[in-house]
This record gives sequence, C-alpha cells and structure tokens, in this order.
Amino acid sequence: MGVGVLVEAGVRLAGRYKVIEQLGSGGMGEVWRCADPELQRDVAVKVLRESATSPEVLARFKREATIGARLRHPQITVVYDISRDGERLFIVMELLEGRSLAEQIAEAPDGLPVEKVIELAVQIVQGLGAAHDLGVVHRDLKPRNLVLHDGRVKICDFGIAWSVHSTTGLTTLGRPFGTPEYMAPEQWRAAARVDARCDLYALGCVLYAMLTGTPPFIGSYYELMGQHAAEVPRPLGEVRPGIPAELATLVQALLAKDPDDRPARAADVLAVLNAVSRLLAEREPDPGTDAGNDARSIIEAFVTQADAAGENGETDRARALLQAAVEVAIHALGPDHPYTLETRGIHAVLTGMAGNPAAARDLLAAVVADSARVLGADHPDTLDMRFGHARVAMDAGDPATARDLLAGLVTDRSRVSGADHPNTLSTRAVHAHCTGRAGDPASARDLFATLVADSTRVLGADHPDTLTNRGRHALWTGMAGDPARARDLFATLGADSTRVLGADHPDTLICRQNHADWTGVAGDPAGARDLFAALVTDSSRILGPDHPDTLDALKRHAECTGEAGDQASARDLFAALAAGRTRVLGPDHTDTLEARGIHAHWTGEAGDPVGARDLFATLVTDSTRILGADQVHTLAARIGHAHWTGGAGDSVRARDLFATLVTDSTRILGADHPDTLATRSGHAHATGHAGDPAAARDLFTALVTDNTRVLGARHPDTLAARDWLMQWEQQAAADSRPRRSWSWRL
Repeated sequence: MGVGVLVEAGVRLAGRYKVIEQLGSGGMGEVWRCADPELQRDVAVKVLRESATSPEVLARFKREATIGARLRHPQITVVYDISRDGERLFIVMELLEGRSLAEQIAEAPDGLPVEKVIELAVQIVQGLGAAHDLGVVHRDLKPRNLVLHDGRVKICDFGIAWSVHSTTGLTTLGRPFGTPEYMAPEQWRAAARVDARCDLYALGCVLYAMLTGTPPFIGSYYELMGQHAAEVPRPLGEVRPGIPAELATLVQALLAKDPDDRPARAADVLAVLNAVSRLLAEREPDPGTDAGNDARSIIEAFVTQADAAGENGETDRARALLQAAVEVAIHALGPDHPYTLETRGIHAVLTGMAGNPAAARDLLAAVVADSARVLGADHPDTLDMRFGHARVAMDAGDPATARDLLAGLVTDRSRVSGADHPNTLSTRAVHAHCTGRAGDPASARDLFATLVADSTRVLGADHPDTLTNRGRHALWTGMAGDPARARDLFATLGADSTRVLGADHPDTLICRQNHADWTGVAGDPAGARDLFAALVTDSSRILGPDHPDTLDALKRHAECTGEAGDQASARDLFAALAAGRTRVLGPDHTDTLEARGIHAHWTGEAGDPVGARDLFATLVTDSTRILGADQVHTLAARIGHAHWTGGAGDSVRARDLFATLVTDSTRILGADHPDTLATRSGHAHATGHAGDPAAARDLFTALVTDNTRVLGARHPDTLAARDWLMQWEQQAAADSRPRRSWSWRL
C-alpha cells in the first residue's frame, strides 16, 4: 500500500483493532477510527506510512508513543498502546470527538470572545505545565494540535517533542522542526536543545490567533523566518480594540524574541490568566469603570509572585515577573504614573539582585530622571530612587560614582527633610562608606566621626544605628592606617553592644570579630588568637558550628595561631576548617579548596614538608578538575606543590615545576603580575638549590630589574630579590652551595 490509503475499513490491526473510518492523513501516516472489542470502546489509531520509515522518523514515532504514555493529564491526549501489524507500526490513542482549535479560529475571522480565549488558554497552559514538569517540551504547539473534546482542550501530537530524560535529540542540526507560523526564534536557529519557553512563545502565537483570527506573522517560509527573528507583531490593541490591556501585555511578553524576556514557567502564565479571568468576571459593564484598579491587581499579582521567587533564590524569575509587571503598568497606567515608576524601581533593584548591577544602575538612572520630571526633584519617591541608584552603582563596582551621587543626595535630603531626619542620617552613612570604598579611608573616618556625634545627639548613644556607625568609624580608622586605634574603638563598642543588644546578638559577635582582627593587625597575633578562640566557642554555641560566621572565625583563629608561632596548632585548626567546609559546602567548593591549601601550607611549616608536598599534589589534581588548569586557585596550589617539593629535598623537581609555572603564569596572568614575579623568585631559588648558582644569579638579576620596574625599588619583594641576588652572586663566585636553607615563602 505505498499509494492511497494504508489500511482499509473492516480489517483488524494486530488482530484486535477493527478499522472503521479514516479521520485524517499526513506525511508520516494516517489516523483511523477503530473499535477495540476487548475494552468495548472506540480508539484513534495512527498508522505509520511505510515510505516514512527512516530511522529518524521511526524514532519520532516511537517517541510520540512513549512520551504520550508518560503524560497523564486531562488536557493531554492519552496514549494506550504502540504495536505492529505486519510491517505497519501504529499507535493507539484516545479518540477525540470534537473539532480542532484551527477550525474554530477559521470560523471566527475577527477572533473568539475574550472570555472563551482565556478559558481555553487556562486549559492549554495547565496541560503544558504538566508536560514541562515532566521535562517534556512539545515544540509544535499550534491550533491544529489543540482539539476541543467534550468542552475541554486536548493537546495532541507529541511527535517532535523533546524530553530532558532522553539521551539523543531528534532534531537534525541545521534543520528546524515545527510549524513556521508558530515557531520560536530559537527553533528557527535549529538549536540542538530548546526549553519550555519555546512552547510559551508558540502559546503566544496561538493566543494571538485566537484573539484576532490570524497568527502574528503570515508569509512564505523565509519571510516567516525573518519575521519571527526580528519583527514585532502588530499590537493586539490595534488589530482588535477592546482587548484587555493585561491580556495584551501577557501575549506581548510571550512573544519576546529572547527566551529570557518571556515568562519563565507555565505556572507564571497561568497565574496571570487566572487573575485576568477574575478581573473580567468582577468588572462592571459601566464604561466609566476605572481600569487602573484592575491594572494594579495584575501588577500586585506579579509582584507577589516575584517576592516569592526572590525568597526562593529564583532571582532571574523574579526579575522576569517584575518586567512583566512594568509592561502592564506602562500599557494600562501610562509610563508617568507613580505606580509605574515605583514598579520600574523595584524591577531595577531585582535586576541587580539577579546578578546584573550595571543594568540595574542604568535602569534606576532612567527612573530617577523620569521621577524628577513627573513628581518633582524633591518628592520623597524621587529621593528614594536616587538613594537606590547610588546603592546599585556601588554594587556595580563604581564607588566613586556612588559617593558623588550620595553627596548631592545628602545635601538635598538635609534641605528637604532636615539634617537630623533619619533618612538624612542613613544617607550620610552610606555616603561615608562609599567614600572609603572609593579610596579615601581618611575622609570616610572623619565623616563617620561626625556622623557618630550627630547620631548620638539625635537618636541616642544606645540606638542601633549609632552603634552601627561607631563600628564603621572604627573600621575606617583602621583602614586609614591606625590599627591600634581601631582595636580600641572596637573593644569599647563590643562592651556597649553586649550591654545594649546582649552578648549573643549577631552584631555583638561581628564587633568581637572586628576587635580580634584589628588586634592582630596592630601587631598582637597571640592576643588575636585568644580573642578568636573565645569567639569560635561562642559562635558555635549561638549560631552553630557549621554557620558561615563560625567557620570564618575558625579560619581567622587558625591564621592568628600560625602567626603567633604555633604552626602545629594552626595545621590542626585548618584541618578542622577543611573538614567543616567539606561538610557544609561540599568537597568541590572553592572555599573548601582554599582551606585545604592553607592546611597543606601549615603542615609544611609544622615540620612535615613531605606531607605538605603530597597534600598540595592532591589539591592540584582536584583544583584542575573542578576549576580548570588556568584558574588562579589552581596556580596557587601548583606554587605550594613546587615549594614543598623543594622543601622535601627534591630541588631538581621543584625547579622544573617552577619553570612550567612561570610559563603558565605569564600566559594566564601576564609577565608583570605580582604572582608571576613571585613564581620567578621560586624558580630562581630552586635553580640554585638544584646545583646551578650561576643560573640562579642570572634569574635573580633579571627579576630585580623587572621588580624595580613593576613594583618599585623600595617594594619589599624588590628588596628581598636584591638580597637573594647578593647571596647567589657570592655562591656562584665560590661555586659552592649557600648555607641558607630552603625558605622561600608563598
């Protein structure tokens, strides 16, 4: 039966399914109505055409059956069986008694009723969501694959669907699969993998067709390719006036060219459709009804979902939801409406939280300009937007710009609200901090000193904001070059914080950590060690031994222990830190690798160079696997391995390891990078210890020249290199090994 019909009425397929009548046909095969006498029901049977039995088509046919059998949902066609009748492969499916959505659209050239569109769209999205939850992407959603059966929508034909559980893709790279009028831009690019958002784009096309009678783009194959990739469809409001703005905005979001600009999940679309449905049900027919309240309800629904997504750490989804809220607000309320401006500000902040502070900065700059124009420069919302703009500029790595923005804001808030207003004081605090971050710690110290006095006068000495400002003043005092004064300030603050907030308050613990830190910086590592030991005990009791703050305190305790001269205890403490980070963060986390490296270093310092060498060798292997050979942490582990290889007595091997390291560090970091220069020092030492003092002398001669050029003549590394040059010059002249032991430090 290579031509004509594949089967004939009256025959039984596989001895069971009696063929009754043909329901349809296509390039792959035919669909027949059959009777199943065993279960006493009629079914639909799709028979594969013999001429369409290439391996790829067979795979697609079987894929439709296996995926359909997995999907159990009222809005998805049920697949009962897959079988053969001789050479004919066929699928047995639920028989749908109804018409396709394409037929209904064809009978409504001006579009279906809005209420009907929303009702059907809710069902379609429910079915898509069920498929997506199982990792299945349809990839060919269109009106012909949507059948109305017993008043409900059924999604059909998963023949080119893709499952995340599959090990092979069915799409041949370079040949897109789908129906051109409903294909997402990424499908036209024939991407090997597409995700659920391509189905949401197709849903946008289907909704457009349901509302207007035609899909958003019409044309030849190549015309459609260009339209889907680059053209914006005609606005729904122009094609069919009276479509609810909220629904039009949703369709516009679904038709975004970039998948990242579409709703992320079917559940997000469903929430908006349900909200629009409720609004339409509640909306009075009075033409004077204020649509702004409806728009606010939609926006609030988006914001609520965004808040929930943000709390779950889904910042990208939260940002996308807020983008949709912005579009609703602009369309329904206008770009200058205060509610629109507020929503744009929230969207900008979430953009920064999603990892793009530079974009957030630019978005807020535009909002500030519009708010000043619409509400006035002195309006509280405008001032708040300016504050947010400065904060995201800081997050974007531009503290100087943030400082300048805040300086102007301090002046304006003082003028508008008063110098003693809490908002003015808080703005002064952030301005002072940004001043320090911009490279002027002395000015930051002085600004905080004045702020502490004003905060004490206005809010009281024991107010939390006053205590916070005292801590910042102490910090920038140390950063400005007076660590002893910073230590004393933190000591006094710690006592006050204990009295006001309690010994177990998180702010008190942070103050104690700063006190211990600056004690060490002030030249008292033993005192810092003891302070950190007590802090680790209390932090473990209050926060738990695995809390990040406890682990940070443990790290500083271990460092100060080593600096105080107790290398063996430092080694043991870093072993405990590595174990804790492995338990909490996992063995492959960067912080875990860092702790292992420091543990290896103190193992060597505690008198076990062979143990240090072996620990670093394992770390190099793991860091290369996890981070890559060219990552700086991997280079640092290789330096430690080379150093302790020499310390363990194998100077020739250390020389060769350092030689390779110099080459790689030069390539990755650059010839003038401090780490490259330090690696060259290690190479020169190892070369001398390997028995070639003349070569060591020459290497140090070149290093002194480069250190002087890059770091300066008085830099400690330059001075150290000069000392070593003199040692190896003398050794080369005497042609004997130097008495100085292997002691090059990381």
